[in-house]
Parts: sequence; structure tokens; C-alpha cells
Amino acid sequence: MTATRTTRREILDGIKTALSAAFNATSGTTLKLFRSVYRGPVHPVVTGRPVLGIHDGGQRRQDDGDTGDSGERLLTVQLTLHLAANWMSVPATDDWTDNVEEIIRFLEDKDTVGAGIITLNYVSDDPVDLVWADGSVEAAWTIEFEANRFVDY
Repeated sequence: MTATRTTRREILDGIKTALSAAFNATSGTTLKLFRSVYRGPVHPVVTGRPVLGIHDGGQRRQDDGDTGDSGERLLTVQLTLHLAANWMSVPATDDWTDNVEEIIRFLEDKDTVGAGIITLNYVSDDPVDLVWADGSVEAAWTIEFEANRFVDY
């Protein structure tokens, strides 16, 4: 197997592009779920929910018997689904359970995202309340993946 070296940014951008193409309300081909898809730190969404955020959750070395010149690292990819101002105003909560599963299946497909990822594995997901410093609250769902990627040292 020949691995391609890519940056973390390229991997996250590739995931963003794939998710936007599949789930953006204006251009989605799988489900039209989100008004927008962004990449960057988690931030409050004031209007226009639902919104999907893609975040770099840090990385660690993959203990794979590195050769000294190259190896593998595990990049944590975090998704935040900003759904509504609170859980009482989330339409069809049960539908979001299915939507989250659809997103997980979509990203687990090896052909969905290239960009130098050897494997992209689902880790966990959790419906949460995001409480911001100003006291506002958002109903959100987080999904975490690990991207095994090739690196040169």
C-alpha cells in the first residue's frame, strides 16, 4: 500500500468538502440537513441552525513500528451539529438520531474522503447542551472520529 502524505488542514478540508457536498441544504446529495458547513473552532451559532462544524481535536502518534523516516499518526476529527437554541425546539429529535447514524456511515465509507487518510474510524457520539460564557445554550450533537494518517518525519 502506498500512503500519501498530507497535512491536517488538507484532511479536515477534505472531510468538510465531502460533508458539505452530501449534507448541505443548498447542494446536498445524500440528505439536505445543514444550512452551512464550517471548519474551525467551535463557536456559538446565533442564527441559521442547523449548522455542521468540523474541528481539529489534536493528534497522537500511532505506535506502528515507525521506520524513523515515516510513520502514522491518529488525528482526532470532531464534528459539532448545532441543532437549535435548546432541545425543546429541536424538530423531530428521533430523526436526528437517524441523521447522526447516516453521517457516521457516510464518513466510514473508505471512498468518501481521500486526502491521505489511511482509515477514518468512528469513536463516539453524544447529544449535548453547549453552554456559552454569556449564558446562552445550544442543543448540539458531537461526533468523534480518528483519522489514521501517514507522515514523514
